Amino acid sequence: MPTIGRVVAFTAALSTASVTALAQAPARVDDATLVRRIDAYVAPLAAHELSGTLLVARGGRVLVERSFGFANHELSVPFTPTTPTNVASITKPLTIIVAMRLLGEKRFSLGDTVSRWLPQYVYGKRMTIEQLMNHTAGVPHRLLAEDAQEEPRTTADMVRAANAVPLLFDPGTRTSYSSGGYSLFAAVLERASGKTYDELLQEHVVRPVSAHTIRHLDHRELLPGRATSVVPVGTSVINAPLRDLSFLVGAGSVYTTPRDIFAVMQGLLGGAYGASAREALVRPTGLSWNGVTNGFRAFADWRASDSLSVLFFGNSHVGAIDLLRGDIARLAAGETVPAPVVPTVRPVALSVAQRDRLTGDFDTGGGQLSKVTFLSPSLMLFGDRALLATTDSTFFSTADYAPVTFVGATSGPATAIQWGAGTWGKGELGPRFARAPAAATTSP
Repeated sequence: MPTIGRVVAFTAALSTASVTALAQAPARVDDATLVRRIDAYVAPLAAHELSGTLLVARGGRVLVERSFGFANHELSVPFTPTTPTNVASITKPLTIIVAMRLLGEKRFSLGDTVSRWLPQYVYGKRMTIEQLMNHTAGVPHRLLAEDAQEEPRTTADMVRAANAVPLLFDPGTRTSYSSGGYSLFAAVLERASGKTYDELLQEHVVRPVSAHTIRHLDHRELLPGRATSVVPVGTSVINAPLRDLSFLVGAGSVYTTPRDIFAVMQGLLGGAYGASAREALVRPTGLSWNGVTNGFRAFADWRASDSLSVLFFGNSHVGAIDLLRGDIARLAAGETVPAPVVPTVRPVALSVAQRDRLTGDFDTGGGQLSKVTFLSPSLMLFGDRALLATTDSTFFSTADYAPVTFVGATSGPATAIQWGAGTWGKGELGPRFARAPAAATTSP
């Protein structure tokens, strides 16, 4: 069987800061002290902008399970520990668990060409299922443009969408993180098993650990209490862009709760999913899963050194979530952690001409374009992230408290977006996104 060890590098968290935190060898802090320290740390963030559920555990013991904010902001419905929330890319390790079970049943082989199972996929003869799983197939990260993500989609729909977009590179020659590749992977699993992706989740992920709510579904199906996502804009929020996240089948479509993903993590570590799933997903330092899409933000970490688990699932992507992720691990390690501070920003209003120099499409990598639009003279949307204007070319990102600069915007149209350091990453500068040519199209 082809190697599955490389899966780990692409199904775990994308934040290097969290990996560093997981690798530390902490001093022991007793449970009661840790709970008090967490409560004191979280209080100012909960009062300001957190919306979601935090779970902290040691071994199999849940120490903290707290909910904040609203599952539905328009209706003022409070978040609770049982609120199903989209977990974005935390869907991918669940897909791996399903795949390892089907591999064990010899339903398919990682060395199979994709065309064996998806003969209608035009590039399927050039790649293997293992390459889809390890993000080396060259499939773009997104198979649909932002304005084509509003309708319910099936795996068959996503295969048709994949036929309309070229590969980024020859399969096996490079790596590029790809949710689109995982949607094709889900289509393979459906074809190999004769079951829908949600049926596979229920059989191979939910039942072995007696979870309650782990669902893949579109917006037409009822899911009681489901969270709706918002985008923070200073002291208020707006509804996130309209999306039906079923287009992320197998990659970012699942709704669930921290308690249920904690059960999955415990089951993975305890052998409920078998040795191959554990080998594919568990690092020597632990587990570090991360997800972001359309206003939803989720992380689920387990540290091998002291069996500390920290999970947060939210429907408002703010920098405070990254503070929780790093600092709760430090609190458990006995470190002195200062009280968190949420930056205060005073937006400035931009003229029509200044806004025109910034609007347009920018290349965010993996074959994906994100559009810059203005909702007001001081408020920009970049994809599903809100940016508040601080000058005519600099902005503040509410999602990660980072400064963002539009390169060249002071003298003409912006040529690139330069992300600064914030709660998400470390270092002086983050990614740089080039402006796409005016003639570029993101149609599938």
